[in-house]
Amino acid sequence: MTFINLSLLAGLGLAAIPVVLHLIMRSRPKRIEFPALRLLEAYRVANARQMKLRHLLLLLLRMTLLMVTVLALTRPSLPPARYGLAWYEWLLLSGVTTASVICYRWFARRVATQEAADFLLRERIARLRTITVVFGLLAILLIVAVPWGVRVRGEIQSPRNDLAADIPVAAAFVFDTSISMSYRYENVTRLERAQQIAKDHLQNMPSGSRVAVTSALPGDDIVFQADLAGAQSRIETLRTKSAIEPLNRILLRIIEAQRDDQQLVRNDLGTSGAGDAFSREVFIFTDFSKSAWLLPDESGLRDLLMQHNWLHVFLVDVSVPRPINLSLRNLKLSSDSIVAGRNIDLSIDVVRTEAAQTSANVEVFLLTENGEESRQASPVHVSLDSKSARARMLVPVGSGSEFLRGIVRISSLDPLKADDTLYFSLGVQPRPKVMLVADRIEDTLHLLAALESHEGGPSSQPNYDCRFVPLSQLHSQAVRSFDVVCLVNCQRPKRDIWESLHRFVDQGGALLTVVGGARRAVPHAWNVEESESVLPAQLLVTHRYQGQPQSLKFETGHPLMRAFDYDGEARAELLGIAIRRCWKVDRSVDAAVIMSYTGPNSSPALLERRVGNGRSLMLTTAVDYTPEHTQQWNELPASYTFIMLADGIIQYLTGATQQRRNFESGALIELQLPADRQFESYVLRRPGPRQTSDLLEPGQHSVLIDDADEPGHYRAWSPQEFGNFRSEFAVNMDNNETDLTPVSPAELEVMLGKDRFSVVQNPSELEEVLRIGRLGIEVFPILLGLLVILFCGEHLMANYFYDQDVIPGAADQG
Repeated sequence: MTFINLSLLAGLGLAAIPVVLHLIMRSRPKRIEFPALRLLEAYRVANARQMKLRHLLLLLLRMTLLMVTVLALTRPSLPPARYGLAWYEWLLLSGVTTASVICYRWFARRVATQEAADFLLRERIARLRTITVVFGLLAILLIVAVPWGVRVRGEIQSPRNDLAADIPVAAAFVFDTSISMSYRYENVTRLERAQQIAKDHLQNMPSGSRVAVTSALPGDDIVFQADLAGAQSRIETLRTKSAIEPLNRILLRIIEAQRDDQQLVRNDLGTSGAGDAFSREVFIFTDFSKSAWLLPDESGLRDLLMQHNWLHVFLVDVSVPRPINLSLRNLKLSSDSIVAGRNIDLSIDVVRTEAAQTSANVEVFLLTENGEESRQASPVHVSLDSKSARARMLVPVGSGSEFLRGIVRISSLDPLKADDTLYFSLGVQPRPKVMLVADRIEDTLHLLAALESHEGGPSSQPNYDCRFVPLSQLHSQAVRSFDVVCLVNCQRPKRDIWESLHRFVDQGGALLTVVGGARRAVPHAWNVEESESVLPAQLLVTHRYQGQPQSLKFETGHPLMRAFDYDGEARAELLGIAIRRCWKVDRSVDAAVIMSYTGPNSSPALLERRVGNGRSLMLTTAVDYTPEHTQQWNELPASYTFIMLADGIIQYLTGATQQRRNFESGALIELQLPADRQFESYVLRRPGPRQTSDLLEPGQHSVLIDDADEPGHYRAWSPQEFGNFRSEFAVNMDNNETDLTPVSPAELEVMLGKDRFSVVQNPSELEEVLRIGRLGIEVFPILLGLLVILFCGEHLMANYFYDQDVIPGAADQG
């Protein structure tokens, strides 16, 4: 126990005053002449015994009153421990008290039934009360107080730091720099609030203290420094960032840093295994958003904190009780690349907090080369009756630029602006040229209609530039001028055709072969040596599903199926189409299955193979659009999803879906370089005015970017005059980074351990918790309350003890 005003302990000598006064002012027995001497003599003896006991109790009470008064003025404090009674200790205390009351009442009834004078009964009752109180207190001492004292003594003597107000501190300041900390309340962001609290506390730290300042950026250093002014400068430079490291992982690194620093201090002091010159503390400044923690935590952090119980962890809460926020999340595009003149399908989620408004307007803007915004159509009004709603928009894509940049924004402002805007980027390509090859033009009509569909109406330009070529004339055509060749229901392709197609694909072209239809393919014309070098599979036999028709299913998450991942209804429609006949094929060893048929004997429906620099795909069922062929083969051409499937296949074959252009912050981004590149470096322009450059290794075919953690648009290009490389992409923060849902106390206890951390709400509370942790628990409020009880007890006891009992019959005899 320590005392703030130790010199006042000399006042304990004042406890002798009641003794002196008692000896001086004690009453003398009065001689009373009365006829009934025998009765009075017996009463006098009993009354004298009671008065002596009452005077002694009153004397002890007054001495205790003065001693507690002096002790309270010294303001003692106790070492940190759980001084309150545990639940089982309260249960034992209640049991002992109840047992004492029951025993007293039982014996009191026995005494009341005895035949004796009234003064003798009162004396026996008084003696019974005294015995009950003494034995009850003794039982409480043995059953409750002694075990409680042993427990508290064990907690006080546990291996913790010997703290005091002037002992220096080795503190680690951890700042949650996630995007949610940019929430502005009372014109101050949560990070600015945390910085102010930290700087104020930094100025009050004991002399000789050292501080390590770190943020939630991945890999941020943890270095203890004695220069507190430098630590303050480091605090002032902190800014919110996307793609942060979870706080519980940072705490693991903090524990390791504190442990290493403690060992260095012990080595300097010449001690091993014990002793430390610093009090070790960790301050985590956070808004308690669940997104800043990794849940559930399986790193063993709780056990590690229990093991290192000399480390004091303080969570400084800078959150807002009822945040108001509207946010945009889950930006999805039907494709990252699109043909000029088409519409891009964009969808986005609008999410609100409980206290936010129930409606919002969402706007889409396209950016010009110099960054000017051009609004596309009218704002979309979103009703937020629930906590989230999804908005869909069609964005027209014009020609004239290889890339397109855009933003989606909520028109209304709220305290957290960072999630009001999302970014997207598109690759824009000219209309691909597609050659349709078949024995008859009738076999290609439906595929031609699907590829030449008009999104903007009959007057708009078709999606693809398609041309039909009979199989007999293919050898005379310059296939190199086309992007994709579609071989549809050809019966007997010749060897020179397969050779021509192999050269076309090997040099970077794309081939789609469709087998099935009224004019069945002849296997021996398809299964030749020249075709084996370009086709994903060789034909075996046609197979008709008897009874229940089969349907399609996706084998892997392929870029070709992205449009169906975007549109759940279209995906369900496609996978529900009845397939009655297909070709059984022998798949090449280097071919992959994109789609297959359902059923116990599943066979490939859509296969892919890389040939040189190009791609070759094969569909093993028909695409004819006559009622007869529909009944014989499938109902695929009759569904609107066939247009989406054909469009996805051609886009994949032309490479439109190969290059991703929209990422989350912190993701690994790969940019493909031209195969014939002649430049040795590239430049990357990041959001804002900052740009970086890097060298390329000889033979390098792609660029990997792992530090694109700032939301916005990025542009990469080759700086040399002879360079032909340019690429653009957009980065958005993780959808959960601005989720203001707080982590619950139960989750914190599971992650950090009960009683292993303290949560503080404001600077004054922080100082109070630190004072208790360093100096102990001050018992002045308890002593002050005890003084009030003692004063009242002394007053009541004095009035009761000096109140003379009326002797029965004395008034009549006087």
